[in-house]
Amino acid sequence: MKGALQFDPAAAHVSVLDTPEPEYFNKTPLLEGSWASWLVTASSYGQTCSIKSGTVLRPGADDLFIVLGGCVVVTGIDASHSSKPLFVTAMKRGDIITKPQYSSVDFSFTARNEVHLLHVGGKHYKEFRDAVKNSEAGIMATELTLLALHGVAAHSLLLNETSRLLRVATTLALHPDVPRGRNGTIVSCTKEQLLNYAGVFNRRIGARAFRELEQAGTIVFDGYKKFLYCGEVPV
Repeated sequence: MKGALQFDPAAAHVSVLDTPEPEYFNKTPLLEGSWASWLVTASSYGQTCSIKSGTVLRPGADDLFIVLGGCVVVTGIDASHSSKPLFVTAMKRGDIITKPQYSSVDFSFTARNEVHLLHVGGKHYKEFRDAVKNSEAGIMATELTLLALHGVAAHSLLLNETSRLLRVATTLALHPDVPRGRNGTIVSCTKEQLLNYAGVFNRRIGARAFRELEQAGTIVFDGYKKFLYCGEVPV
C-alpha cells in the first residue's frame, strides 16, 4: 500500500474550516468539540498524500488517514462467514480511516477518483495517539460507526434487488463531491459497478431492477459510465 501513496513534498497543511468533523464526534461526549485539536495534531505528526482512482487502501495497525478530498468506497467481508463484499458507505472529506482492532469484518477502502488524504503512520502514529486527548475513544468510535454501517448493509440483503440498487445509488449521489445539475445529480458509475456494489449478480434480474428505477424516474443512465440521480438530495 505504501507505494500507492503519493506524498506531497511540503509539510501537511490542513484547514480546519474546510475539513468537517465526522458526525459521531459531535455525538460522543468525550470527543465533542475536539475535532480542531485532532486535525492540528494530525497535521503536526502526519503528511498529506494522494491515491489514484481504483487504488485499494488497506491501513495497517499503525496507520491513520483523514480524507481531505475525493470519494472512498468502503466494502466489508465478515471473516466469520463465507460471504461476498458488502457495499458499506462512501467516505467523504473529514472521515477517518483506520484498521479495525476489535472486529472480524475485513474492510477495504477503494478510491473512486483521485483522493487526497492526511496520513499519520509508523512511529508518528503512536506519538499522535499520545498527544491527542481521548484518542482511544476517537479510534473506537470510528470503528463502531463503520461496524454499524456494515450492519445496515448486511440487513439490506433482505431487500429486493431494486431497493438494493437504489440504496447504493443514493449513497453515491449524496456524496458532497458529486456534481449537481439542473435535472439531478450526475454520478460516474457503470451499471456493472452498481450491480456489484448492490450484490446483484444475476444480470437478468439486475436489468429488470434498472428498468423499474428508470421507469420510476429515479435513475436515468447516460450511456454506460454514468447515471443521473433524480431522487431527493438535501441541500
